Amino acid sequence: MDRSEVNVGRDQLISLQQQDESLKKLLEKAQKENQNDGSDVGFNLKNGILYRYCKCLNGRSVSQVDLPVKLRKPALKLTNDTVMSGHQDRKKTKDRIWRQFWWPGESHNSLSLNV
Repeated sequence: MDRSEVNVGRDQLISLQQQDESLKKLLEKAQKENQNDGSDVGFNLKNGILYRYCKCLNGRSVSQVDLPVKLRKPALKLTNDTVMSGHQDRKKTKDRIWRQFWWPGESHNSLSLNV
């Protein structure tokens, strides 16, 4: 895999997020609120980048970059193919992805790893 597919800078990520139709409503919501209101799940902007925040069952807070469509498959492939990942099972691969990334329409349990 060509790592340049997922090697994007901050400005390019912001631009891709703004152009992505699947993230438009989330961006609008984050721009209006732009703060964690204490709910378990929400969206905010940090330095122009759209993040999803959530509280896990264990009480830990997680911030995940909202990936635009263009970066989803390359990120899945990179996460799956990385030398550090070895040949781990699907659950561990999903966990690794969800520690950092999120996008609309995918849940942790239904994430497709067909890359």
